[in-house]
Amino acid sequence: MAILIQAPSHFEHADVLPAGLVRDDPRQIKPADKVVIDLRYCNFVRPPAALWCLIYSLLVVHANQECELLVPEDIGVARYLKAIGLFDLLKDGGVAVDA
Repeated sequence: MAILIQAPSHFEHADVLPAGLVRDDPRQIKPADKVVIDLRYCNFVRPPAALWCLIYSLLVVHANQECELLVPEDIGVARYLKAIGLFDLLKDGGVAVDA
């Protein structure tokens, strides 16, 4: 069973995500096969949202669970996240990043 966190098209910060999915510390969630953060349909990702993706994903991996980030289909948004180093930091931390 995977936990899917679907980000909105304008992802500004974690408060815009469904509270039931992200309210709890990911180190305390019940074991799942994988946590997937889906940014594919994002047309805009603000720095607080990018930072949340990084921290949340690394906490999931720290809890010995699989985590995957699905890259935005919008090439401009994907380039921005790559330019700020998000994808490299996630990969270095053990998070699968969908190229």
